Amino acid sequence: MDFRYGIHTIELFHRLSKKSFNKVFQHLKSLHFGKLYPDATYHSDKGIEKYICTSYCGQGVVLYLYKQKRSKNKTSKNIACSIRFRLNPHTLLHGEYSPKKVFTAKENQLKSLDNRMTGLLREIGLDCEFEQLTLSRIDCCLDYFPESQKWVDEALRVIRRSPYMKQYKLCTFGKGFPNRKEKNAHSWRICCKTTTLTVYDKTFQLMEADLLEQYDAPMLRFEVSRSGAKFKRGLSDEVKGSNKEILKNVMNESEKTIHSYKELQRYSEKIQNSTGTRPMRQLWLPES
Repeated sequence: MDFRYGIHTIELFHRLSKKSFNKVFQHLKSLHFGKLYPDATYHSDKGIEKYICTSYCGQGVVLYLYKQKRSKNKTSKNIACSIRFRLNPHTLLHGEYSPKKVFTAKENQLKSLDNRMTGLLREIGLDCEFEQLTLSRIDCCLDYFPESQKWVDEALRVIRRSPYMKQYKLCTFGKGFPNRKEKNAHSWRICCKTTTLTVYDKTFQLMEADLLEQYDAPMLRFEVSRSGAKFKRGLSDEVKGSNKEILKNVMNESEKTIHSYKELQRYSEKIQNSTGTRPMRQLWLPES
């Protein structure tokens, strides 16, 4: 059975001066022909204004702008501003969205990612480079390409019956989601403060999004979403200082990272002995 490691989503963060915030804000506003603002504006009870811009979705990038007013005293105010980029690196590099493709952080890909993001920063009016942004989240994954959908269904069935680490909680789709029973049947997710672990039927996800092609083969994705700080832990200062080096390290360590969540394996032997199910060790530990 074929399998593949990769990175499919990353988030980058950057603090802005009030002047830089206004410059970016006006640029994005101009893309919408002078309308109030891109797509949506949210106001929190902490005084944060959050703006979302999907003008660059075609390039695989969604922008979030934040402005927070904090009163230091009765006579003066300090305004904290920042911008966050959520991007699909593969889409950014290739110019089109391919839902089953991932970024593998090879040297030429990292160089292209640097150039593309730096170009985008210049375009929206920011005088900084890709390496000056802070990696705040990385989603790495292990994709399986089995011969049948039955294998995917059985894997999810066993996973849902498996134990998980005590510091995590089970996360399911609630009543507010349409088709929630089907969603929960085709996925499994646990999360803690810094990490989310998800296993899901990629074929079902594409079908729901009306992106499924007739030739699409079964696919199971095992995804670990962690904060950038979590991924940086234990790295040298030299590696921590470069986004490209961090992403390269994440790819080199992705097998170790994903397998560190394999408390599921201990339960698999019981499943195998009692039901004759294929050992989960064969599912989670592909031979490189």
